[in-house]
Amino acid sequence: MSKRFNLVSELPFEISSEIFSLCLPTFSSEFRAPTIFCQFPPPIPSPARDQAPLLFLNICKAWSEIALSSPGLWTDIQNFNTSDLRGLERWLDRAAGRPLSLSTRSGGIASLILLKVTSYQVHYLELYVEHQDSLRFLFEGEPESLPTLRSLTVGQSSSSSRPKFSLHPDDIIRLLHRAPNLTELTVDNVPVTVPVFAHPRQIAAPPPVSSNLEYLNLGKYRQFTTGLGAVHDSVLSCLTLPSLRSLNISRLPTNTHILFDFMRRSSPQLRQLCLAQGPLPLYTGEHLLRLPALATLVHLELHRDASFIYPLLTDLSVLPTLTTLVVVDCLHFTSMHSYPYTAVMRALSARRDTCLRSFEMIWRRPDVSDTKAIPDSVVSAFRELAAESGMRIYIGPRAFNLIDTAVLHDDPGSV
Repeated sequence: MSKRFNLVSELPFEISSEIFSLCLPTFSSEFRAPTIFCQFPPPIPSPARDQAPLLFLNICKAWSEIALSSPGLWTDIQNFNTSDLRGLERWLDRAAGRPLSLSTRSGGIASLILLKVTSYQVHYLELYVEHQDSLRFLFEGEPESLPTLRSLTVGQSSSSSRPKFSLHPDDIIRLLHRAPNLTELTVDNVPVTVPVFAHPRQIAAPPPVSSNLEYLNLGKYRQFTTGLGAVHDSVLSCLTLPSLRSLNISRLPTNTHILFDFMRRSSPQLRQLCLAQGPLPLYTGEHLLRLPALATLVHLELHRDASFIYPLLTDLSVLPTLTTLVVVDCLHFTSMHSYPYTAVMRALSARRDTCLRSFEMIWRRPDVSDTKAIPDSVVSAFRELAAESGMRIYIGPRAFNLIDTAVLHDDPGSV
């Protein structure tokens, strides 16, 4: 060991331990930030000997002693192999009772850890599985048996866009009974619904109020006319969430009154809202956007036909604190010229001196690369508005922005 490396071991233990903690991998941190967006995560890495903290055990005795005496280095558990149970036990011992964050694609590993450690240890759980049975352990337990669980993500581990299983609404309710202090819940690519032809199940008595849940993400999945998710309005009919700040609904309830009733019953002060799959007619959309729960909204994302919102935005009493508007439209190439750009321009012009600083209209077709997809006059008008107001305006597929104030001439190669 060179003297240069020995300098770390000569530092006070608290400083050496903090330096080691800064070397921990951060591959899953992007999924832990509260967000209304739900992207399918990359494979969760397994512990690697060439990465911290295991790396520190292979440098020298002094570094190994520092690492083994620093429980904070061992609180992040990533996808242990089911055949390495001894390694898992050693890892848990090194955490020394500290709060744990667990990310895995094995329901067996997750349930094993919950059996081996006190229920007061697990604060964060991210679980992607192939089968519904692998999640049973989460919903079957005594009330308040997971009192310190703060963040939970569950989803299917298959890369298929079609869900292979669903959750029942009473699964969510039982979970909230078990984890009353949960603040973030993400259900990724798994419908929360009653499957067609399913036998009726007794719905667990809903908690009168779940006062701590702030982020509810009912992930992004495709809704089919038969099979999973074909018949059921919404799990929102079973919930009351007064502390909710961010809501992502992958499909609007068939009966929109369920959404309205949820908003009125919960009276949250929403900051972020994402509504996907299912157009809102003007009358329904206006009533929704005028609800008191949306008076503090700063970020709104709408999928499918969102043309109803543009006339409403000219009324500055609607969504007065809105700073970011994202519209994801399924436009075919032939309809891009006929899109109501005049209504969009009128709405953005009305908001130029308000809080609105960013507007995005994303085309779902990634193969669209023709910069003439919308009229030149429309492109020029939006560029001028962006330059004068300082508003960020993005129109086009995710690959490039047709409205780019840095491009003052129609140069397809530079857009």
